[in-house]
Amino acid sequence: MNINFTLVVQAIHFLIAYFLIDRFLLRKVIVLVQEDENAINQAQEKLTKAEIQLQKKENYKDSQWYNFCTFFQQTSPNISTTMYQEKSIKGIGTIQILTQKQEDALATDLANTITSGVCNGI
Repeated sequence: MNINFTLVVQAIHFLIAYFLIDRFLLRKVIVLVQEDENAINQAQEKLTKAEIQLQKKENYKDSQWYNFCTFFQQTSPNISTTMYQEKSIKGIGTIQILTQKQEDALATDLANTITSGVCNGI
């Protein structure tokens, strides 16, 4: 078996080039890639924690809003008044006196409209 001198020189050059690339370039690239991966992982962990905190705050806000709507529905004021007086207003005419039943129906309808509007975000 006859090994040519140029083949030996090429093999030596290859090993030197491999050593230099591995020593000065490849190791630094590997370190940079690992640092980037670590930074990405840390950012993802922070994002996950922030999403969890946001979800907790949204749940708290939703529960507070539900409690407010429930409280408002239960304690909506009785808007009806017991005394209406008939008055004449220029250009409008005469205001009619409402019966107690009409007042209660009007107050209930108004309270329901306000409650549904507030609770539905209208």
